[in-house]
Amino acid sequence: MTTFEKLSKKWSKEILMKLSSCPMGFQELLRTLAGERPRISSRTLSDRLVDLEEAGLIKRDIVKGRPPRSIYSITKKGRKALSLIEEINRL
Repeated sequence: MTTFEKLSKKWSKEILMKLSSCPMGFQELLRTLAGERPRISSRTLSDRLVDLEEAGLIKRDIVKGRPPRSIYSITKKGRKALSLIEEINRL
């Protein structure tokens, strides 16, 4: 699957936009996206995070602790993709 195909999946753009402001953990992202309609499911969020990470648009860092946490942040490639999306939306 290409990066464009992954970006065109529902919720991908919204996740990138949320991560562009600051890194977040899974539950924080889920709560942040909960205000959107319709709501995103945990399964869908997990799938999109995997897709975006495989495409190099976000990265996942593991924070040691009990339990260990995953923190997601946008990459340079993700910022470029987001700026292209915003530019296309202006057309």
